[in-house]
Amino acid sequence: MSARWRQGLWAGLLFWLAWWAVRVLVMSASGAGLHVDEAQYWWWSTELAWGYYSKPPMIAALIHGSTVLFGDGLVGVRALGMACWLGASALIWRWGVSVGASRAGWVAALLLAATPLSGILGLVVTTDGPLVLCWVLIMWGTWTLWQDPPEGAAYVGRWALVGLAFGLALLSKYTALIAGASWLLLWWWSPPQARGRWFAGLCLASAVGLLMLAPNLWWNASNDWPTLQHTLDITVRAAEGDGVAWGRHLAS
Repeated sequence: MSARWRQGLWAGLLFWLAWWAVRVLVMSASGAGLHVDEAQYWWWSTELAWGYYSKPPMIAALIHGSTVLFGDGLVGVRALGMACWLGASALIWRWGVSVGASRAGWVAALLLAATPLSGILGLVVTTDGPLVLCWVLIMWGTWTLWQDPPEGAAYVGRWALVGLAFGLALLSKYTALIAGASWLLLWWWSPPQARGRWFAGLCLASAVGLLMLAPNLWWNASNDWPTLQHTLDITVRAAEGDGVAWGRHLAS
């Protein structure tokens, strides 16, 4: 590790810590308490399980760890959830550095950190924080394997790590299944001579991710599938709402 690389790493770390501290100060100064969803997530965190009514278990585990480290106050409940968004930005920056595009990495990281989604949700704790963090890990790992796949055990190990990120994303929010579906597009676009090897890697990552999700699915099956039913209900309501909105727009 070169001295210049170490200096850049420390500079980046200090920058993200300072940004996190600023967000904590802004959140604390706002005077706003926990949102109703956050309060529900905190209640779940007091009794950890493999599943809950409306969400997979990651959000409860995240808040549990956060309160152990920082206490049961407002900052304690939100601290790690807020850090997830800045962690995603930091990983994007590191991704750029790893491919020799440090400036592009900084720009991309700052853009993510400055978006309204990150800026607003980054002040509270939601399932989107760990989802986005894991999603960046999935993208980085998959991109690296696409561009410069190693040989032998290293190839298997790298796909297993991508599968680990996929599993953590699924335990954060079922929306992560879209990331898995996008792998099929990459497989379709891969060179014909590489499709067999690529498909084997995708199967390994998918198997690791689904194996990590299995306890949550077992919990759902044992409790009459509440999380999946809730997800289906809000998806259908959202689709119906969009249909009504489009119908009104076309009629006007």
